[in-house]
Amino acid sequence: MNEKSAKRILALIIAFVMMLCLGLIYAWSIFVVPLETEFGWTRDKTSLTFMISMICFCIGGVFDGKQLIRGRSFRTMLFASAILMVIGFLAASTTTQLWQFYLFYGVFCGFGVGMAYNAVISTITDHFVKNSGTVSGTLMMGFGLGALIFGVVCTKIMEAFGWRTLFIGIGIVFGVVFLLGTAALYQAFKKDSPALPQEAVSEAKPDVSFDPGRSKTYGLGLSQVLRRPEFWLLFCWIFLFGSCGLSLIGNVAPATISMGATATTAGLFTGIVSLFNGVGRSVAGTCFDRFGYKRVAIVVSIGFFVAIALLLASTNLGNLGLFFAACALTGFCFSALPVSCAAFMMKQYGPPHFAENFGAGNTNMLVQAVIGSGIFAAFLTQRGNDYSEGFLLLIPLAIAGLIVYGLLIATLRKGERAGNR
Repeated sequence: MNEKSAKRILALIIAFVMMLCLGLIYAWSIFVVPLETEFGWTRDKTSLTFMISMICFCIGGVFDGKQLIRGRSFRTMLFASAILMVIGFLAASTTTQLWQFYLFYGVFCGFGVGMAYNAVISTITDHFVKNSGTVSGTLMMGFGLGALIFGVVCTKIMEAFGWRTLFIGIGIVFGVVFLLGTAALYQAFKKDSPALPQEAVSEAKPDVSFDPGRSKTYGLGLSQVLRRPEFWLLFCWIFLFGSCGLSLIGNVAPATISMGATATTAGLFTGIVSLFNGVGRSVAGTCFDRFGYKRVAIVVSIGFFVAIALLLASTNLGNLGLFFAACALTGFCFSALPVSCAAFMMKQYGPPHFAENFGAGNTNMLVQAVIGSGIFAAFLTQRGNDYSEGFLLLIPLAIAGLIVYGLLIATLRKGERAGNR
């Protein structure tokens, strides 16, 4: 292994650790019951915090992508994101009113996590252009595993010391990890460079095996990508099935408790979703590189239908075993969605504008947050927090997602025929 390759591997390991920390945002459901118990807030109000954090996560990613393309260094963006996250968690630990929690956890932490997420993935992926699916999947595996690794630990800390002490600890840990991690990445790359090194551009060549018609879309900037039908069909496919996944992810702990389980068991189930959400990302990334988008996407679509059936069966029967299977399958299928976005943007449009194209593609989480968190929470509240009825909302979303998948494949095949002429 030459020196250049060794530095890239080191950077990947460092980035993986940073993504583990960022993944804690998906463990939101473990905070729901303690906050509702202390303040008397209703489920729709606490779920709004998660929705706000997801919205700001997306906005932070778009902002970060634009700044990287304009020449801002990844080091500057990661330092800025670290400051936002530290302020957010420390300030949230002092809150006494709901709007303060919306601001500090929802806006500050959500925006900071979104900035860091895009900066890490864009920077590292640009150094592994030929294996973008596998590398982005590995990084996103860290993001998905974060809630598993920290979920049970955070639950124990809350039981012993309270959620306020926990938030202070999270703020300190995030500050240390991201300040040291950013400095280490800077040393690994030896210079404070923009998101896309010139050597990555020179090494990257159109790989038309992903889509024979892709040579016409390779190198497109965001303004051009936003006029492409395949972009919007991918966007819709991800947010429809993503809304299904987010509806469960944001409610794993309270749903488990509603079935008679303890808080510790609820934390374990939250970790199970995170485990499969994490491991699945690495698997999905490798599959995208090896088998292509079309085959992987249909498997994911069918998987969501099975997961929804398990959710409805488990909540109606009060069967934790079936609910365990539903959590695992939902986490695994959900894991493929963000990886598909990264792989699609890199292989369809290339690395020159990946940071901003990926950031724009990730805004599907805005819609996911509104539907999977906001609308689902309101729907659930109207039904007295009965999850056996609440999960019925996922059926029309999944049907629509399957229809969009068909339209996307038809569009890509049309591009293939045009490329073969």
